[in-house]
Amino acid sequence: MLKKYFILIFIFTLALTINLSAQDEDDDDWGTTDDDDDYGWTRDWEWGRYDWLDWKFDRPFMELNYGIGDYKHKDMLFKFVQAGSWELKLGYSDIGSADENNVVDFNENFVFVSNVASRLSSQDRKLSELPYDNWRFGIGKREGYGYDFGGFSILPYTQSNFVWTRIEMENYPSGYGITPTLDFIPRPNGFNDREILNRYDKEFRFGTLVEGGVRFEAGQAVSLNVGYEAAVIFPRHLFWKHLGSFVIEESGKGALEYFIERVMDSSPAAAPIINVILKSAYSYAFYALKKDNMNWPFNTETPLTYETFKFGVTFVF
Repeated sequence: MLKKYFILIFIFTLALTINLSAQDEDDDDWGTTDDDDDYGWTRDWEWGRYDWLDWKFDRPFMELNYGIGDYKHKDMLFKFVQAGSWELKLGYSDIGSADENNVVDFNENFVFVSNVASRLSSQDRKLSELPYDNWRFGIGKREGYGYDFGGFSILPYTQSNFVWTRIEMENYPSGYGITPTLDFIPRPNGFNDREILNRYDKEFRFGTLVEGGVRFEAGQAVSLNVGYEAAVIFPRHLFWKHLGSFVIEESGKGALEYFIERVMDSSPAAAPIINVILKSAYSYAFYALKKDNMNWPFNTETPLTYETFKFGVTFVF
């Protein structure tokens, strides 16, 4: 049912975008109006507002995060123990000028490294839970609209990452053979779990990550941030199917961006909230579809997933 609703929403969004584009076809210079100078950006909604490779070396920043979350796999019987994580980001931040509504737009590009391990969590491990120690690294972009009140800013954001994860299991699940249900239909068992984990253990695996949250910045120097992250780790990388899935996902974000730009034109003060709500909901819906098929809508394997709530501090130089 979720898939059907998501497809309908996606088709409706694209249709809305095409209709709005047709209405504006006589205005070739709509992306270079005087209003854009006030906001401090150009309206390039293709592939989102910011290209993955379009790094702006404006304000360097360093960010430290700590999170609590856990890994899951829909086909596994055994559960992973809850893990703690620390993360280091190094990157560049670009913030536009505030308009008369105190609204700014911002984008950030960064590289990151993090450690996700059961030993970093204070939760006691149950005998049926699997401990692990993982390292990961990648690149990402974060963007949004925010409110600038002079010496204090509120910056709701969405984030997308490419990530490589090395999972190291500290011990494997026990149990072999078929574990039948009452109607004698086999269900997941320890042997199946070992086969799944063998696809990941002690290997770097590619994946994607999305995040939504908010930053509270003081004096354009230090900020506190809270966010929720959802990551997909592929057991193998199917380049063409991943590319097709990526194009579909980014096209939907572009359609949302067009709608959000229209909100910015008519009600600038509402744009930061509308932006983070719509994009976060869209990204999480797409993530939920990937839980079954790692390269949705293509028929592919069930991946390993990771969700975490995290908070941190950012230093801008």
